[in-house]
Amino acid sequence: MKTKSSFTTLFTLIYMSTIMVATITIMVFFFMNFSSNIHRQIEFSTKERVSRLQEHMLYILKTYEDFVRYSATGVKILLETYEGSVPHDVMQKFFIEMMKIVPDVFLLYYSNNSGWNQPDGYLVFNDGWSPDDPAYDQTVSPWFIATKAKNGEIAYSEPYFDISYGKFVIMLSMTLFDEVGQDMGVICEEITVESLEDMLKTRSGQAKMYVLDKNGICIIDADGAMPLETNFFQKTNLDSYRAAIFTQAAFAGRNSTYVIYSAYIPGADYYLVSLLPIALISAEVNSYLFIILGVSIGILLLSSLVTFLITRNIVPSFTSQEQGAIALVNDIDNVAETLSDREKNNRNQEILKTIDALIISGQVKQSSGDMPSETQRIMDHKEPFESITAELADNINKIAASIENISDVAIRAEEISDENRQHIDMLIKEIFRLRIRNTWLPNGRKNQLIMAKNWSMVLKTNAATWNIPYAEVMDLVTLTAEADSILTEAQNSRRTAAMTEKCKAAFDALTEKMCSIKNHYLFNLPLSDGDFSTLNLTPNDTNHSPTSPFKP
Repeated sequence: MKTKSSFTTLFTLIYMSTIMVATITIMVFFFMNFSSNIHRQIEFSTKERVSRLQEHMLYILKTYEDFVRYSATGVKILLETYEGSVPHDVMQKFFIEMMKIVPDVFLLYYSNNSGWNQPDGYLVFNDGWSPDDPAYDQTVSPWFIATKAKNGEIAYSEPYFDISYGKFVIMLSMTLFDEVGQDMGVICEEITVESLEDMLKTRSGQAKMYVLDKNGICIIDADGAMPLETNFFQKTNLDSYRAAIFTQAAFAGRNSTYVIYSAYIPGADYYLVSLLPIALISAEVNSYLFIILGVSIGILLLSSLVTFLITRNIVPSFTSQEQGAIALVNDIDNVAETLSDREKNNRNQEILKTIDALIISGQVKQSSGDMPSETQRIMDHKEPFESITAELADNINKIAASIENISDVAIRAEEISDENRQHIDMLIKEIFRLRIRNTWLPNGRKNQLIMAKNWSMVLKTNAATWNIPYAEVMDLVTLTAEADSILTEAQNSRRTAAMTEKCKAAFDALTEKMCSIKNHYLFNLPLSDGDFSTLNLTPNDTNHSPTSPFKP
């Protein structure tokens, strides 16, 4: 005869084993689908980040290229003013003033087409440096020759180490031509590799970012793990992807180690490459799965405990009934030999009456004249078990629903964040609208940024004609780039009070500069209706704007 505890344990094990097999099967399919979705989300996010970084890098390099061109224009004016013989201190002072516009420029210098130590040679640096070697001839240097080969276009040098300042730099240079197309020499600027590395570090996220030249040499490494001038493909064992990366179209691929994305940087002829380690993706996916698995196991264990306790409380009533019936049968066998027939008959009648009472009360059921077995008694009381089964099935449904809810929360976390961001942006837009309802600036930071970029291009072209100081135009260009960068950073990170204040300050400074240019220069110009339309202004707009739309 089985004991109460052994039966309870056996029933619980059989029941929960069935439930666990079904649950584990469902969870395996769920985890596979969940892992696949997380991988896709992370890969898509990384691809978008590479695309935005490509656009930002193009914008920064375009700013450096424009700086070379505007500096060249200033040098031409000086050469014409001094009839080709500009005093060194005058040229040096001009370079120093120009470098205040774009602080990231490291060096600025001009050379004519003769060696610096020749009678007609001319070489001036912004810092006053001159070669120590009297035999030095800049006109035979690789950078000078490469610049001439570009025939007036911007030439980019390979990164090299500047011994004087102890920094790795990249040179941008171009040939100057006068009004009749005569070659007047070369103007150069140098920027530090460090400044471009900092840009990659702040925007790379979990991926490893690199910038390669057309030979596959790493010229910029965001995390500093790959020394400058290292062959990228040999270092990473990705030589099979060389042809795919060295195309002007964006590339996406993966192997057992990395998810790979690349984008082409025209002009500089560079290639931006992103390597996202598969191990990082798996670690992030596993962190979600461990949480869900832990919750699921906890729910299953709790269900097992509840089942065990319920079964333990039901079994005693079955056991006591069986023991009572068996005692009656044993009593009949023990007294049969000592009782007379009449006494035996009387005793049998008493026993039968007792059994009949038990049968009538529903406690015992007779089967072929024998006492019901333990299995039969359990079948006779199957209704309580069916009730328990229904409760446990309901609990399993709740487990499945809980897992689905956890999945939904995990997958939709980014969507919820975007929705919150949209509500915050709507609130900011409403505040902005109420404060500058009657001003000329468009609503929304994105629209203001579009207008600022348009102004930057228009004013660069017309600064000299409209007598707008070039420093004002470059200030606008710099503030536009900063606002664009900060807005992108805010949109791709959790919105905090510090980030909101940083974004607000950047757009305050940008709109302040636009208001200043409008009030101080554009009002005093005889602009045509077409000019006003190009600047997104109402023709003959003479309403002065507040210097900062976010201040009372």
